Amino acid sequence: MEELAFEPDTSNGENFIQPERQEWILIEDDNARIVQQLVDMEDGCARTMGASGSNCSCNWCISQQPPSPWLTERTQRIEVAMVSFNAEYGLLTLTGVNLWIARGGRIRKRVELMSLWINFSQPTAENLPAIVFAGVWLLCLLYIFVNELIEIVSAIRSAEARWHRALLEDYIGLWNVVDWLSISVAVVVLVLWFGLATEASNLQQQLGFLQTQDAALQRAVRLGHVAAFYEAVEAVCTEEKRFRLILCFYPMLLLLRLFKSFAAQPRLAVVTDTIKLASQDLLHFGTPACMMCAGSTAAPQTAARVNAGFAWNKFGRCVHGRLGVVTIV
Repeated sequence: MEELAFEPDTSNGENFIQPERQEWILIEDDNARIVQQLVDMEDGCARTMGASGSNCSCNWCISQQPPSPWLTERTQRIEVAMVSFNAEYGLLTLTGVNLWIARGGRIRKRVELMSLWINFSQPTAENLPAIVFAGVWLLCLLYIFVNELIEIVSAIRSAEARWHRALLEDYIGLWNVVDWLSISVAVVVLVLWFGLATEASNLQQQLGFLQTQDAALQRAVRLGHVAAFYEAVEAVCTEEKRFRLILCFYPMLLLLRLFKSFAAQPRLAVVTDTIKLASQDLLHFGTPACMMCAGSTAAPQTAARVNAGFAWNKFGRCVHGRLGVVTIV
């Protein structure tokens, strides 16, 4: 894992790719075992080794030859994760306390909370309004798709040239491209929603299995079930993040379709016609403006990496630099 050069943000704290040392502390463990496990993780089972080392509570420590502490000089990141369940709202929250350890000794910290509804896709009374509006949205989407197909067939039948030439000359245009982009993004939203619903259904099964399983199970078997549950929670959080990102992009295409409706009405078309006539001027203004923003972003970022000062922290990444430049402007 690459060492962080600046303060961590949400993108750094949400994901933990390929963790190397995982230790589980269960809430049903007694306090003596929890304390003993933490001590073994700290000293590498030095106190409990004995003759065979069978009393060591740190699985990773005892698997090393010779046994070593869980936290070493090469450790770059530590995450303490826990899941809480709000039964009243059906809400699961994955809380991660992240610590990044720099080579110089500085420890950066960040707490990330990712919440998800475990029953959002179930046909319950609480979800009934969302289901109704989703059905109306699907009908509108189907209406747009059918109208576009009818327009394509009409353009091909009424043209004397071949079909591809008829589409290129009589059908393909800015607003039709906007329509197909909105349909394509809507299909992606539907695919991601079904993926999220599938992962949420798997998570429900894992949660129900944890609640109904026998408390007298061996700890090793219990750990396997808990690990599967946490993997399901992380999978749902990842799918929900992707779904929300695409869903945030979809309203922008709907705004473009709104401009299409402007163009269909003469008085409202003044807006779109003005933008069309001023497109060259907007291009001439936008090009140097974009170059200025890019240069203003790159210069502080370079200075931040050279000086490593706290004052330049917000310009340490390209995304933060752009937001900083827009705020200044």
